[in-house]
Amino acid sequence: MSAIALLAVAALQGIPDDPRLETFRSLCVPDRRDMALTSARLGAAGWIRVEETDHPELAATTAIARVEMNDPEYPMEMQQEIWKAPDGPAGQYILINRVSAVIGEDEDTDGDGVLQSWEKADNMVLLGCGLWDFEATAGVHPGLLSAWTTQLAAETIDLPGQITGGTWNVYHFMPGTADVKTGFIPEGSPWVARTGFSGAMITMTSAPADDQAAEDRGAGEETAGEGAADAPTAD
Repeated sequence: MSAIALLAVAALQGIPDDPRLETFRSLCVPDRRDMALTSARLGAAGWIRVEETDHPELAATTAIARVEMNDPEYPMEMQQEIWKAPDGPAGQYILINRVSAVIGEDEDTDGDGVLQSWEKADNMVLLGCGLWDFEATAGVHPGLLSAWTTQLAAETIDLPGQITGGTWNVYHFMPGTADVKTGFIPEGSPWVARTGFSGAMITMTSAPADDQAAEDRGAGEETAGEGAADAPTAD
């Protein structure tokens, strides 16, 4: 067993399982690169579609996310579905989404009169899936993530009373997905006003299975160390 795996096992000792992580793994992970299949999986598991108004903090979070996406330089479009288990814990949802944006513009940079593939605008598409627990009083223990991924957190954020969380690399065993993020914001935190919610989340963003370019971008972003437990957004 590798040193990293031994550290993960040691971190797990005495830590009880967290049903939220198991739910995320069973519903978000298997079809992470196909939104339609993830949607079908949720329906087959008995989850139901709801509107963002189903919970006030859910509505606030998604509203803030839409504002942040309104970038005039890189306009984005988002398709989103919100699901909850009818007999599940109050305040717990799974959000799946598809975000697309056109980066750059078509330009015949070499002036040969032929628009080559590298001279065309880049159509970026990313798929997100996350479990949100708006009634949580604690986040998912980082030892559980380390045990699952056999990795220590690549980045962490630790501001007790404000926001805590981490980012774990998963591209070594989850093709198309660079990392998994967790976060927890307690009630009364100044981050509530910035993000629209208090509670816990587990999220990931993946490239569609037919988009190798997006997959390469995801790996590149992880290599650059982007985003350690970002302030939670609607992905």
